[in-house]
Amino acid sequence: MTRRSAFATTVILLLGIGLLAAVTDGFRAFTSETARRRAILEQPVAIPAATLQSHTGEELHLGDLSGRVVVIDFIFTRCPTICHALGAQFRDMADELRGLESKAVLLSISFDPDYDHPEQLMAYLLRYGELRDNWLAARIADKRELRRWLEKFGVVVIPTEAGYDHNAAVHIVDPQGQLVAILDYEAIQQILETVTRIASESVS
Repeated sequence: MTRRSAFATTVILLLGIGLLAAVTDGFRAFTSETARRRAILEQPVAIPAATLQSHTGEELHLGDLSGRVVVIDFIFTRCPTICHALGAQFRDMADELRGLESKAVLLSISFDPDYDHPEQLMAYLLRYGELRDNWLAARIADKRELRRWLEKFGVVVIPTEAGYDHNAAVHIVDPQGQLVAILDYEAIQQILETVTRIASESVS
């Protein structure tokens, strides 16, 4: 390799590294999911108003839960795979957070409102044992409001013959109604620590 070609190769390599750094936020985000989570940490997102219907049939608004940390996942009750894992994790977290009902609540939201009515949502919760005061299930019947929430939370839902394909994560909304963190649903300890920290900060 000549000196000129070596120099050209070095320049191209440096340009490539610079471009990679730019599109990955200084090498911090190598996937769109990672980038989305970093963006939320750096700039929390206000959640728009929406009317939910809970598993008891009652009307529910996120504002009704203001003052508490809200731990949210998105599910559909006919899901044969990932939603079962999410449900088991939420059951365990609800048990861990017992005694903190005034500071934290878990909320499973169905993105399949045509099928998931209060009866189905109630049955979903009962799959995991007794009902828990700090774990609610709800649906957003208005399709436009549901679409806005899915966009704000970064939830991708793709209809399939078997139901839906969708991404899965745990979303943390602070007592002021802002989405402040998106975490892996399997990272229970990290989720619990995050919820406890935010709850304690809101009191102090």
